[in-house]
Amino acid sequence: MPQYGLTDQGFKVKDLNTISKELKDAFKMTFGASINTGPDSVIGQMVDVFAAQLAEGWEQGEAVYNAFDRNSATGDALDNVASLVGLERFGAEPTVGQVTFTGDVGTTIPLGTVVRNPDTDDRFEVTKEVTIATGQSTVSTSIECTETGPTEADPNTVTAIVTAVSGLESVDNAAKFVAGRLVESDADLRLRIKESLQIGGKSVDQAIKAELLETEGVSQAIVLSNRSLTTDSNGIQGKSFESVLWPASADADYREAIAKTIFLAQPAGIRADGDITMNVEDSQGYDQEVRFSFATEQQILVTANLGVNSRYPANGDAQVAEIIKSVSQEFGVGQDIKFLKYVSAIYNEVEGVDDISIQLRNATNIATVPDDNLVIEFTQIGLVDEANITVNS
Repeated sequence: MPQYGLTDQGFKVKDLNTISKELKDAFKMTFGASINTGPDSVIGQMVDVFAAQLAEGWEQGEAVYNAFDRNSATGDALDNVASLVGLERFGAEPTVGQVTFTGDVGTTIPLGTVVRNPDTDDRFEVTKEVTIATGQSTVSTSIECTETGPTEADPNTVTAIVTAVSGLESVDNAAKFVAGRLVESDADLRLRIKESLQIGGKSVDQAIKAELLETEGVSQAIVLSNRSLTTDSNGIQGKSFESVLWPASADADYREAIAKTIFLAQPAGIRADGDITMNVEDSQGYDQEVRFSFATEQQILVTANLGVNSRYPANGDAQVAEIIKSVSQEFGVGQDIKFLKYVSAIYNEVEGVDDISIQLRNATNIATVPDDNLVIEFTQIGLVDEANITVNS
């Protein structure tokens, strides 16, 4: 096997120093050992020019090789790897939900009518034109955020009408909206490629999870099974499995899509357990019960106490807060909040930090334990809002 290029250990790049040495040796073999190849000589300068160009070619060769490796590929190259297993990168999606308009009979709410959350000024537009029918004073319709990405909209928060419509009095949302998403990151796509390779094994928990993560609107999922005959310590009944998903929503279409996905993926004779019950029609026209659960959101407070030196930047606290926010998004359903992840990220990304102590606390529990993980049950998900991040330096 060659020493450089494709080897048993993968692709090995020939570095600039090696290329320069080989070129100088080649000149000496051709024109004699006494030829001057020093850095100030004509030959030496020619070697430097040629070596730089050749080194760039080797780097491009390595990039082409890595483009077929899901662990190394990025951007378009990773998209191509995903297409080999039938996947596409998730594009950015807006937050969606339903609102109820109140007004006069016969009032039409046109497509594109804009409403907003007066607390955050997030704006949403109607995606389906509706009219208040005779004998009614309200009508419901679907809306979506005017910007893509996750936008929080709790019940009874979208209450302001922006677009003036004659005969329209008020608007409100009874249920929390389904949060949108940003363009899927390379890290998330790599994980989904890995998990999708297990879809073929329909009786495997990870296979069901992989199918659920393909369902529109589902950002996080965990699937646990109980293969015994009795209820286990997690409360899962015998010979059952439970799918726990996030975000939660009362939207009927969203819930139906989840139930259908579970029904098609679950192994025969094994019961789908959970708090929410849906009926799915099978291929013979019979209703089949499917159950699942939504993760209970646990608001987590994170406090970083730092010892810093003169190299700590003026905006260091803001940088640390942003790092904490980013790391917090890595914790999924049923995953403990691990303080060392914050410590490692802060040390690696912010200069001038000598010492770090991380305190984690559930917002419903005043007890704080420094430098320890926060346990999250498998039916929960830990969320960290910006308002719950404190940095002391």
